[in-house]
This record gives sequence, C-alpha cells and structure tokens, in this order.
Amino acid sequence: MAEIKILALPLGNYNLASSRTRVYEILPRLKNKRIHSTICTGAGLGFRGRELEFILKAPFFDILFVQKSVSRRILFIVKLMKSIGKKIIYDLDDPSYMKWPEVDEFVKLADLVLVENEFNRVHCKKVNPKARVEILLGPINFAYYSKCLNFRKKSSLVTIGWIGSPNTSKNINLIANALERIGKKVGSKVRFVIIGGTTERVNHEFKNIQVEYRQWSLEKERKDLAEFDIGVMPIRDDTENRGKGGYKLLQYMAAGIPCVATAVGVNKKLIENERSGFLISTNNNEDEWFNALHRLVKNKSFRGKAGKMGRRLVKQYDIVPFCEKFENLVLELRA
Repeated sequence: MAEIKILALPLGNYNLASSRTRVYEILPRLKNKRIHSTICTGAGLGFRGRELEFILKAPFFDILFVQKSVSRRILFIVKLMKSIGKKIIYDLDDPSYMKWPEVDEFVKLADLVLVENEFNRVHCKKVNPKARVEILLGPINFAYYSKCLNFRKKSSLVTIGWIGSPNTSKNINLIANALERIGKKVGSKVRFVIIGGTTERVNHEFKNIQVEYRQWSLEKERKDLAEFDIGVMPIRDDTENRGKGGYKLLQYMAAGIPCVATAVGVNKKLIENERSGFLISTNNNEDEWFNALHRLVKNKSFRGKAGKMGRRLVKQYDIVPFCEKFENLVLELRA
C-alpha cells in the first residue's frame, strides 16, 4: 500500500509541554511502516523558522498536521493545500478560540480535529459539522514520570506543590488563605513549592508557611516533582478552564502524587474524589481546600494509597495507547 507522508507544524519547541507531548513525542513513535512523518523545527531558518519550513514543504506531503496555529500565513497555505486535496489535521488542546478567531478558521478547513475534552469537541463540531472531531486526552509519558518514584527521599517535611507556567500561577492566589491556615495549624513541618510560577503573577505575601519558588526546566522537572507529597491545581470555573486538558494532574498522578483540584472540566474525569485525591467545589471554598490539604498532610498512609490509585487511573492516558489511537486515525483519514 502507498505510504502516507505527514508534515507537522508544532506550536512551539520541545520545551513547550503541549508541543512536546502531542507532536515531538508522538510522531517518532508511530509504528506503521506506511506512515512517514516530518516535524518542522525551523532549524537554521531564523525567526519564524518553523512556519517557513512548513510553507516550503507543504506541497510534498499528504497530511498537514497543524498544532493550534493562529497564523494568517499558515492559514493561507492550509487553505491552498486543502484545495489541491491535502488532508488537514488540527490539534486544539485548549479553548484558544475564545481569544483568537483564526482558530475557528483552521477548524473549518480540518478533516480531523483533535481535542482533549468534550467542551472543545462540542465547539469544534458546531464550527465544522463535516469534520471528524476526536477526544485524545493527554498524553502522559507514564514510564518517564514513574521514575519520580526513584528520586523520592524520606523526609519529615510534607511538601505541597504546584507546577505550571508563569501565567497560570495566578491561580495559586485562590488557595493562598487555605495554605496559610495549613501552615498555622501544622507549623514548620509543611512547605509549599511553586515550580514555574512567579511572585508577580501569584501576587500574595504568604504568612505562616514556608514558600519556595523554583524556575521550571525539563532537566530538573522529575526531581522537583519527586519532592511533592501533594499536588494542587486550583482554577477558576470559567470558559477557558473548562476547555483545559489537566496536564499537571496527569503529571502528579503518573508520579504517584495525590492531587487536590477544583472540580472544573477534565479534572472531574481524572480525579476520583477521596480515592486518588480531592475535588473542591467550583467556588474554591477555603474550608474545603483546608480540610482536604490538612487530611493529606496529616495522614501519610492515605497519601500513599491515593498516590497509587492515581497511578492506576492515569495509565489509560499513557503515550503508548495515545500513539495507537492517533495512528489509526491517520490510517482512516487516508483510507
């Protein structure tokens, strides 16, 4: 049978989590010998190198796989390639259509749209009823994050942790009072570690609890996560967060870390309340956050059980079944 050539345009480089997990780590793992993929890295092409590479190579491929682009230049090329029979895959892992109307223009051109949740699936299907819209949550490299267990060290200090981007670290403010109450209740035996956040975005002067800010790096990520005894994901109940993919929860769970998160969007699907962690009501009630965190801080045995349960639950979102599903979708697209 004829080979299938895919040209992929990731949103960012390997350090960008969505591009790393949904493009760079996926395409090289496809096992079907019919499928040949090229990822536009823009090496040696300077500013906007990925886009330039994509524009130059697009005519020579069967499928164009575009990740969350809003570029008018890329939109023009995709529209042109669509007119000569190329198949289009558009990857949309969050509701960026709320900010960028160009997103919907890409969705209208796509033969296959990949999303992470039902919220985005409904939107994309409304925009393009003819497209196939598939939910592919994650993925998480389960084996990679499992190695966090090897880095764990015994400590009497209980670490509550958060990992993410500077922009999303503003959500930490939602639980600041609960964290201070934990510190006042437990004392110096607990600390809060923020990876990837900034003091400017968190915008809170913490009292009663030791708080440590760390810069995120891929090289240090697993060792930093290995220090977490509890992982938190406070978010607001708004349109943007209802369409998010819950990646930090996947990281926590694969690393065996019990989670506490706001019951918004996919968080409700990922966490089994009071088994793998706790779901907090959408108004981020301070007492609920305090009670959940206090129970986990004080009960080491429960933390261990919840962490193991989370690892069992998250296996279904591993990179291996993700690649198998993606591969089948590609084959069906070219059938």
